[in-house]
Amino acid sequence: MPAIKAKPTLPSAPPPVHSVIFVAISGIALFHSLPSLHDIDQVATIQTFTSAVLDNDNQQHPACLAVVRLIFGLFVLITTITRVLGKGMAPQPTYLPKSKLKAAPLALVGLRTLASFTLWMWVLLGICFMLTGSIPLLHAIDRSDLISPWHLRLALLSFEVSAPCAFLVSTVVKYALWPHALKSNGNTEPFK
Repeated sequence: MPAIKAKPTLPSAPPPVHSVIFVAISGIALFHSLPSLHDIDQVATIQTFTSAVLDNDNQQHPACLAVVRLIFGLFVLITTITRVLGKGMAPQPTYLPKSKLKAAPLALVGLRTLASFTLWMWVLLGICFMLTGSIPLLHAIDRSDLISPWHLRLALLSFEVSAPCAFLVSTVVKYALWPHALKSNGNTEPFK
């Protein structure tokens, strides 16, 4: 009886062809549903970013909105810079028991600390706060002439992407990653 040869372990591999085809076809099909610049401009107005949603009497001053949003954006910027310039980390991924993936520490130092989707969304949320905070600030100091249509568009689009992704990240971390990490090795340091 001939000996059975084990499959060689690949350090990396391209994605499956059927996945690439699915993503390409989905992207092409969904491309037609993207809004036009005219549609975006109908929503992305100075009034959109200078009025509070829950303020029925319109008593909220745009400068207050600007300060709160810019403080949040500054907080994100400072924490991101300290993470990038910090000592880094080497998380050990945990896999399901039947997984063929090998667990090895990942050296995340410098810009590589921003490698995860969670941190991409954190940075995008900070950009969103900075963009949506600068619009009411410029409006409050009567410099609305400095607000370009692209500023408004980018502020709206960054919000439209970052808000649902923030909910996604929060849900996945709370209900999937934390429980799995606590069951496997109890190390929740990468999620903090």
